[in-house]
Amino acid sequence: GDELTQVVNWAYRGNRGVQGWTGEMELLDGIRIAPYDMLMLLEKSQLEQDGLKVFVAYMEGEGVIGCVKVERVSADEAEIGMFSVDPSNQSRGVGKLLLNQAENYAKKSLKAKTASMMVLDVREDLIAWYVKRGYVGTGEKMEFPKDANVGKPKRELQFEKYERAL
Repeated sequence: GDELTQVVNWAYRGNRGVQGWTGEMELLDGIRIAPYDMLMLLEKSQLEQDGLKVFVAYMEGEGVIGCVKVERVSADEAEIGMFSVDPSNQSRGVGKLLLNQAENYAKKSLKAKTASMMVLDVREDLIAWYVKRGYVGTGEKMEFPKDANVGKPKRELQFEKYERAL
């Protein structure tokens, strides 16, 4: 759990001041996920409780290099989140493989017809990558949660929901 927690936090907040193209250091302070929260998430994933599954990318000699979470939100929809690739392994196809795995699980195991995700609406580079993969903005917005222990915004932030038919 600790190695995975570290990779997620690096992907979202950078590692010692250095971040990959998916980083949010200029937008948020603090961690993306605490070790205890990761352990609880992994326990639920192992039991596939609430239709939740965490997929982990592991590379020989490197260890954990990425992950993605899939969770049923309704009979027809699965939400993809905590999508992370270690910044030193980004732009190598790891994210594409993880997202494919998440979407396949949502479609085949959860029988979802739609994959959804919440993306910070100011993350144009990330949104462009998701759009290339077939995701479309729904216009549905949600304020960034200030009390969910997922980081402290440096300015007002909001998510927009993106969806893709499976």
